[in-house]
Amino acid sequence: MKRIRKNSQYFDIDYEANAAYYDSKTSPKEPYPKNYVTQMRHFNPELNEFLDSFASDITKPDELSWVDAENNVIYNAKYSVNGTIVDADRFEFNVRKMVVSVEPVGDGKLMITYDNIVLPWILLESRDGKLPEIQPTGIKAKLKGLFRK
Repeated sequence: MKRIRKNSQYFDIDYEANAAYYDSKTSPKEPYPKNYVTQMRHFNPELNEFLDSFASDITKPDELSWVDAENNVIYNAKYSVNGTIVDADRFEFNVRKMVVSVEPVGDGKLMITYDNIVLPWILLESRDGKLPEIQPTGIKAKLKGLFRK
């Protein structure tokens, strides 16, 4: 076990087991998780550093849910790690209008949870996984459009 300190709270974590677990996970292929993964490494350095200190990978959540909000997607994510909170039942802190919580879930495991991550849709593929139709542009396309009946 390795003892770490985050925002005046101590945690005993099994860094090697957590690193091995997250190294073995694959990146998601579905559109909504891919949109999340594509942006999260750079979304919030403080949150990324917090998860890295537990040897969890911000791009490989254990649970990911989302709600479509027009041009944005609101995500909720959960990460499980091996470890305990020292002398506390729960730990919470705020990062950019998000509440990050760490709670024991039994058997020497912790669940790191955060909600309300608002990200734009940046993938070229549509939300249903299909590539969008590319519309012809340029002078040829304009001339063809003029002569269509």
